Amino acid sequence: MGLLSGIVELASVGRSPIAIDPARCLHGLNQLSNCEACRQVCPAGAISEENPPEIDLEACWICRACLPVCPVDAIRAHDNVTPLMKCGVRARGHAIDVLCDRHPEPEKAPHGSEVGIFIRGCLAALGVGAMVELGTMDLKGIVLRLEHCKDCELGALQPEIEGRLEAAKSILQAWNQADHISSLDKGDVGVDSGRAVWDAENPPVSRRELFQLSTLLGGPSGVGDEGLDAPPRQHLAPDRQRIVDALGNLYRTQQTQEGVAITAPGFFQLTISEACTACGNCSRACPTEALLYQERDEKEFRFLFMPQMCIGCELCMRICPVEAIGIEHDPDLANVYSGDPGWVLRQGYIGRCLKCGAPIASETPHGLCTLCESRRNNPFGSRKPPYPVKKP
Repeated sequence: MGLLSGIVELASVGRSPIAIDPARCLHGLNQLSNCEACRQVCPAGAISEENPPEIDLEACWICRACLPVCPVDAIRAHDNVTPLMKCGVRARGHAIDVLCDRHPEPEKAPHGSEVGIFIRGCLAALGVGAMVELGTMDLKGIVLRLEHCKDCELGALQPEIEGRLEAAKSILQAWNQADHISSLDKGDVGVDSGRAVWDAENPPVSRRELFQLSTLLGGPSGVGDEGLDAPPRQHLAPDRQRIVDALGNLYRTQQTQEGVAITAPGFFQLTISEACTACGNCSRACPTEALLYQERDEKEFRFLFMPQMCIGCELCMRICPVEAIGIEHDPDLANVYSGDPGWVLRQGYIGRCLKCGAPIASETPHGLCTLCESRRNNPFGSRKPPYPVKKP
């Protein structure tokens, strides 16, 4: 065991290898969520059907395929992607190939590869964002080694990895960088090439770098770092943040054609119609604070929307009692990276409910808030819920 790997193992003692934080999970934040991302990707069926779900550690294969698909960073485990990115930076100017730690022939290399880097677990731990970030690094090329997946117990994840790679390439294609990253899924890779092979957790370091381990390694992000009882923080999941950062960097530094549409999954544009009553329920339900409700001097209101933060969970649409919110998929690139702090989706003057005095949009029909309007239309208390309800 190498020095850095040993430090990681010691630091991880007593920590659960992988867990779901119910306080962060969309199902824990709002019972209206219909997110199934982790269950759908799990090859072992180790994620329970209850909401919020739990992970059966005896059944779990620790493949980490669920980490990049969780939109709100609710699944916590050792981070094996960040060390890979740091190795990618150190290998700049060279061609690399990326392997899992189960690969039986790491010493053999694809044609042209100068550095092989292997990570802990399956390559399914790499999300679309990680692949896009690799594709934008100063590397001659990146090859994902999948040629032995068919013989692995995690082989069912190969289509998932390939699908993410295609999504990443579709993003990079707008800047003619799609060819920078590819996969090798069959064929011979030749004999021992003598190229360097790095463990992403324990890359070769100089004497000076040994005194900067905390900077190089960054420390493991296991469950024990914050604990499951920590209050939820509303922020983007790491892989989504990588997509946002990489696209933003490309948009600012590379020339693009006008009107290029984002083809990456998970980018959306919201609309709010005149039916809005300014109740603010949508803003309170948003798990990433992509939609903000603001008031000024109790006279005016506005809804600000940050498309980079929106994960398309549709909680705002489901909780809106008047169905005033619409969603558009794959918005124009300029709508996501306009440079504005937020899009003003709707604004107006604040009035008061004629019955209870609650603040509402001044042009709200009948001058009643949502609750009073519901009581007016259903005086005996029987009404249809303003959102879809799943039957047991």
